[in-house]
Amino acid sequence: IGRQKGVDVIQEMTEICMEFDDTCFPMENLSIELNSYKFSQNASYQDCAMASILALLNKLELTDDTTDGRLVAALKGKLTSFWTALFQKLCVGVAEEVSIIYGLERAAATTTCRKLQSGMTFRFVLQTLHDEEVLSEEAILKWAEERKQENDDSPDDGDSSWSRVKLFHSQPVQDFLEWLEEESEEEEDESEDEEEGDSD
Repeated sequence: IGRQKGVDVIQEMTEICMEFDDTCFPMENLSIELNSYKFSQNASYQDCAMASILALLNKLELTDDTTDGRLVAALKGKLTSFWTALFQKLCVGVAEEVSIIYGLERAAATTTCRKLQSGMTFRFVLQTLHDEEVLSEEAILKWAEERKQENDDSPDDGDSSWSRVKLFHSQPVQDFLEWLEEESEEEEDESEDEEEGDSD
C-alpha cells in the first residue's frame, strides 16, 4: 500500500470533510472515512488534522466583511457540536496539533480565508482553538519556536504577497504568545510549589 502518484492527499481529505454533513451524522462516521482514506494512501494523522481544519474554515464561509466576533462565535459553535471531538481523536500527539496551525497558515494564503491574514483574526482563531482544548500550550509554543527561526525571506506556500512570517510577528499574535508563555510559566511554578509541599 502506498500513496498514489499525483494525488493531493490533503485536498482529497479536505473534500471528504466538506462533503460530510456535520449537522446530521456523528463524528465517528467522518473519523472512519478519514482513517480508511489515510490507510489507503499511506497518509498520516497530521494530514488528517490539517485537512480537517481546512474543511472547517471553509464551512464557516468567511468573507472580508465577517467580523471577528461573528467568526469566533461560529467557530465555537462548530467546535462544540462536532469538530473538537474529531480533532481530539485525530491528534495523537503534539505534531498533529501543530499541523492544525500549519493548516491555518495555509488557509490564510487562499482567497476563501484571506481574512486570516489579519493578525488579530489569526490570534482570535488560535486562542479559540486553545480555549476549546483543540490546541495545547505546548503545540502553540512549539510552532512559535519554529517561526522564530525563519525570516521574512522564507518561502511561503500559495500567494507570494502574503507572508506567514509577517503574520507570526504581528503584534496581536505576539501578545497572545506572550500571554501563553506567562500562563505556562505560572503553571510550572505552581506545580513545583505543590511538589515541594508534598515532600515536606
